[in-house]
Amino acid sequence: MADRYPSSGGGVVVAPGRRRGPTRTCIGCRGKFAQEVLLRLRWDGTQVAAELAGARGGGRGAYLCAKMTCWEAARKRHALGGALRLAGQTIDQAALTAALASMITGSPGPPGTVPTAPA
Repeated sequence: MADRYPSSGGGVVVAPGRRRGPTRTCIGCRGKFAQEVLLRLRWDGTQVAAELAGARGGGRGAYLCAKMTCWEAARKRHALGGALRLAGQTIDQAALTAALASMITGSPGPPGTVPTAPA
């Protein structure tokens, strides 16, 4: 009878050419995506800042797809405050929405700040 648990190899088999990287969950649609295609929202102690996921600023972070529909879903569920563990702090929703809109739609900004939306 064949051994169901072979002792050789002892690891997870990954298809050739596929790299494993960190995956994060979007707070809007709750889909899992590679970290580099998501936007990172972080609490820096005074306000929420939006940045590309590769740019690692300090503070607790939450991840969001590069779609306004995901941001609207997260706003409706109040998911950002829960993900960032903000109990009594208020979030400037209008300023954050404007910052996200400029990052998502490709409005003028520093070069390379427009992420690609996950499929």
